[in-house]
Amino acid sequence: MRLAHTDGKTVTAVVQDPSTGEVWYPTGEVFEDFGTGSRTQSDYAIAMTPYSGNLYLGDFPSEIDEGSYIVQYYDSAVLIDDNEQLITWTGSSVAAAAVSELGLTEICNWAFIKVGGAKEARRIASYSATGDDNAQLCRDVCPLVRQSLLQKFGWLDAQGYADLGAELSGSSLIEGGDWDYQFNLPDDCLWVIRQTDEDDLSLEYAYEIKQGILLTDTYTNTDEDSVYIEYIKDEGTMSMFMPLFIEAFATKLAAELASVLNPEKELALRQQFERLDLPEAMDANQSQVYVEDEEGECRCLDARTS
Repeated sequence: MRLAHTDGKTVTAVVQDPSTGEVWYPTGEVFEDFGTGSRTQSDYAIAMTPYSGNLYLGDFPSEIDEGSYIVQYYDSAVLIDDNEQLITWTGSSVAAAAVSELGLTEICNWAFIKVGGAKEARRIASYSATGDDNAQLCRDVCPLVRQSLLQKFGWLDAQGYADLGAELSGSSLIEGGDWDYQFNLPDDCLWVIRQTDEDDLSLEYAYEIKQGILLTDTYTNTDEDSVYIEYIKDEGTMSMFMPLFIEAFATKLAAELASVLNPEKELALRQQFERLDLPEAMDANQSQVYVEDEEGECRCLDARTS
């Protein structure tokens, strides 16, 4: 475990299981609810050793099973805000966080940790749990946060292609001006990137979107009776996304939750999202796009983000 923090401080770490909210009790070598047996933060603290200026290092407890865990850092007994880390413990070493293995339950609990405050009261056992106000709040907020991120920033992990199928006719048509053909968009479509050719994806065609209908003058699928598009899908499976996207998603979700649960933390979370998590995710998103130039060398292209 490692943390950059002001030098000369007493820094400790607490390990938390994101699926249950329980914290690691080093003496008993077990995960338990925070405060069991009247224990305090110091009972769960793992020492961090100063190293090279403002860097602190600590050993992850070897008794913990393999998996993904959240590490929170404290300056004395005061939580160092916005420095939670999600890591993967292999059983013998700490690896980069396998964030994409998390489901919505774990991501929501991670967001609650970022919000701060009465964490135990806000922990959810399941994203789909009925009769749980916090789970319902997550279900109210999560889809809009996810959809807005996907639609606005054009994540490569959510891009796909589709043949739009049968052309609309009769009473299904909308007032479309001079366009010749109309097609329904896929149910999971958030944003059409472009109309392209199924047999030559380098081509693009003119189109317009009205009332969820694509209007065009050109058939572009292989059978020459429909339209082929590249689009952003409303992808709800978190394993589809890179870890940095999920981290940005969790911070954005935390900011929205904080507007209801902890307004004093909302601004800091929005700033963290806009200034740190989102730019890092966007850089990683753009770095995935490359082509081979005429000399056979690869060069990066900017991913579509408009």
